[in-house]
Amino acid sequence: MLDPLEVVLDLAGRALASPLVLHRDRSWPHGESTVLEVRDAAGTPWIVKQARDPAAFAREARALRDWAPLLGDGLAPRLRATVAERSLLVQDRLPGRAGTAATAGEFRQAGRLVARLHAAEPAVPDPDYAARCSDNLDRWLHRVPGVIDAADLGFVRARLALVGSMPAAVSGPMHNDNQPRNWLTDAAGTVRLIDFGKAKRDVQLRDFERMRSAEWRERPDLRDGFFDGYGRTLTDAEEQMLACVGAYAATTTILWARAHGDEGFEEHGRRTLADLRALDTAT
Repeated sequence: MLDPLEVVLDLAGRALASPLVLHRDRSWPHGESTVLEVRDAAGTPWIVKQARDPAAFAREARALRDWAPLLGDGLAPRLRATVAERSLLVQDRLPGRAGTAATAGEFRQAGRLVARLHAAEPAVPDPDYAARCSDNLDRWLHRVPGVIDAADLGFVRARLALVGSMPAAVSGPMHNDNQPRNWLTDAAGTVRLIDFGKAKRDVQLRDFERMRSAEWRERPDLRDGFFDGYGRTLTDAEEQMLACVGAYAATTTILWARAHGDEGFEEHGRRTLADLRALDTAT
């Protein structure tokens, strides 16, 4: 349950030992969290976040506490305070604007940050990944029936079956929403990684999936810059698995978006799935 804004401000103010003033409400309309940009009595900016799901709060708090510091000083938010019983945390408000990275150099910086995140803990093979995805897909199909047609569903299930037949994907720390909207770029061109709300241990290839179907489609130089910063390119097997993962992710995006009334996000998922099916037909 999310608290009213005035309660969130009071809880965070007590945690920081300073009264807080709301600067901007940055919450998404899906209602899964409250995200506020605030100022304390000294004018210092902070990000206050309250999650509806206590498990989501715990994942983000862990990522900010254990992984974010390893990305470099000032290159990812630091966890400054928590109110665990209310699933609330306070983190740095870093400088820069989100969603503005558009050069190979900026993507190279992002690649370095993601590489450091992926190396924050040892990664291990995940032989159960395809089965987990299939189970999750079935849960979404039960929750939101009649949204995915038979042809699309058959395509996605075939891609998951292919994943199950391949060598196990590697799971480890991952951002899980890695794309330019979650990078801050400041006036000097420094890129920072933000919003660890979905970060967890999972198949790390998923941190490339959103850009594969968006920014990299028309700008291979951005892809090259990112992987130059990341330190390596993908193998042919990883490219194949990433395409399969993309089909699954596009389908769950459609279902999630329908459940949350997000028409724009649903359209993004459908467009991505259609593109992947067209590429599969072409090959």
